[in-house]
Parts: sequence; C-alpha cells; structure tokens
Amino acid sequence: MAKLGQQATSMFLLLIFSIFSPHQVTAITAGNDNRLVAFLGNWQSCPTTEQLDQYTHIAIAFAVSYSWAPAKNICNTNCDIGSPVPVCNNQVNQNLVDSWRAAGKKVTLSFGGAGMGGSWAGDVNNCWDYCFDKASHVVSQLVDIVTTQNFDGVDIDYEYFYNTTAQQNFLRDITTGLKASLPAGQNIVTHVPMDSDLVPVSAYYNILKEESDSIDFIMAQYYNGITRPAIDGFTGTGSGWMDASTHFDKISNEIYNNEPNRVVFGFCVKDCSGTGSNTNSSQAAQVMADVARIYPCNGGAFFWIAERDTSGTWSSEVGAIVHANSGCSDPIFRYHDINRVGSCRPNKACPDGLCCSKWG
Repeated sequence: MAKLGQQATSMFLLLIFSIFSPHQVTAITAGNDNRLVAFLGNWQSCPTTEQLDQYTHIAIAFAVSYSWAPAKNICNTNCDIGSPVPVCNNQVNQNLVDSWRAAGKKVTLSFGGAGMGGSWAGDVNNCWDYCFDKASHVVSQLVDIVTTQNFDGVDIDYEYFYNTTAQQNFLRDITTGLKASLPAGQNIVTHVPMDSDLVPVSAYYNILKEESDSIDFIMAQYYNGITRPAIDGFTGTGSGWMDASTHFDKISNEIYNNEPNRVVFGFCVKDCSGTGSNTNSSQAAQVMADVARIYPCNGGAFFWIAERDTSGTWSSEVGAIVHANSGCSDPIFRYHDINRVGSCRPNKACPDGLCCSKWG
C-alpha cells in the first residue's frame, strides 16, 4: 500500500508539473481572448498550413442575398441567401471546415459585407433594403446553413444605414434571434462594424450595447474609418479623427462591462491603400503590443483578408504578440512558485512579484 501511495503521489506531481510547466507547447486554438481571426474570401484560395497555424478563428466571407454584377449587384427581393455557401476557391469544401474545427479552430459564417450595400458616398448596392422586414427569414436561413455546413456560428458584417426604425429593429432581431436559435455548441454571434459606426452617438452602437449579452465579441474595423492606427499607433492621432485607444476603451467599458477580451482589433493588410489603412505585420504587431500594455487581457486581432497572409508571414509576426497572453480570461493561473499567492486576475497584474501569472 505504501508503494502504491508513492506511485500515486508521483503521478499527481507529474500531472501538476504538466499543467503548470512554462515550457509546455500547445497548438493555437480558439479561446475567449487573444484571438487571431482571419476573414477568408470564399472566392479566393484556401489557406495553407502555414497560415492556419496562427489562426484561432476563420470567418467565411460572405453569405449574401445577391448575385454579383459589375455595375450593381442583383438583389434577391425575398432576401433569400445563397446556399450552400462556398468556403474557398468558390467551392463548399466541407472537409476543410470539418478538419479546421477538429484542430480546435472556430469557423464562423460572415453574413453581409460591402456587396450587400454600404453607407459611404458613391455606393450603389442596396440589397439590405429587401431584408429589413424579413429578420425571421434571415435567421432561419442562417441557422439552416450553420447546421448543414457545420459552422460554429454567425458573424454579422453590416456596413449600411441604421437611421430608420426598420433598420434598427432588423439589426436587433437578427442578433437576438440568432443567439436564441443557433444550436448549442454552434451559437457564436459576432458583429464586425466599421469604427465610425462604433461611437456612442450611433444607433448601431447603442443596439450593440443593449444586446451585448447576445454578442460573444465585437470585431472593430480599425481601417477606412475615423481611426488610423497603422499610421498613428494605438494611442496617437493625426491621420485619424480620433485615437484608437479611446475608441477601444468605449467598447470595452460601455458596450461590455470592463471586458476588453470581448473586443477584437481589426486590420486591413493590403486592400485599403486609398485611405492609408494598409497595415503590414510589423505595424500590426506594434499596435497589438501597445494594446496589450494597456489591456493585457484583450480580445486579440482580426484581419482582412487571408489571401494577403502570404505563407503565414503576417499572421506569424502578429500572432507572436497576440498569443502571448492566450487564456488570460480563464480562471486558471500559472505560478512559478506555487507556494506563494497573489491577487491575480484578468487586466490586473500580480502585485510586488508575489506570483507570476499570464498577466503579471
């Protein structure tokens, strides 16, 4: 019995060491913070292994209710969403979705995008107009697609107008409707608004605030709008109308309740030169390092678009910064000296070196 007790003790200590060892290496998988979300254009090439290594989430862009046309997209007047939705290379590629999910990645379906209609001057597309009185129909279709194609949930990419009651009710109803209707384990709901729509005077902002319990996280587009972090950095101004740090803080503390881990910082890699918003990997890594200095437990980063992450070079440099604090919102702490204690918690480092957590 004594020998058995010694063996049990040894096995217990081995288990404890495996949990708390700082040298333990694990695959990059999805969690509740420090995400790296890649938007995957479903008309573009499928991501390589080098790209996938750093991604925690893959958002398939887009599910839409139109047929593309060069002058103006042809809207489906019943807001019927095309399905099955291609994943990449204009093909469904169900085996890829299943393999990504099996590897611990979250694969969501992004509904909307600029082709559905944009609020900027000169845009002629207006396919959202045919959906405003059909929120239930939209929710039902998206739930069917998620279930059939084995996605993890839905992202809402709405870049259109929100001035009317019908537009506001639509945004509210599809958000809460999806959260209530998507199957358990596949019920992630996110929004990816332009930064100009994420200000307190915006009706969209206030809808997100009112329905925040139904939104797992918000991905703010910090490009093409009122901020220019690629040029100004996280805390600076000059090229942008306001600094990204103040903007990020509002979302973290007003839409959410002091939860920066539910706010994901958005970058455009190469398709936003017209507004000076293209962000290379070094620029994005510096911004995320600055974000982490103020918000050690943040929501991570997303980027448009996977096709521009050549051989995973952009995601590797940014991922090295983003993933450093992965797991910081989980109630498990890593101590160098387990005999000492400290008041560790997300976004509060350990005092006076009493303990060494992922935040301290």
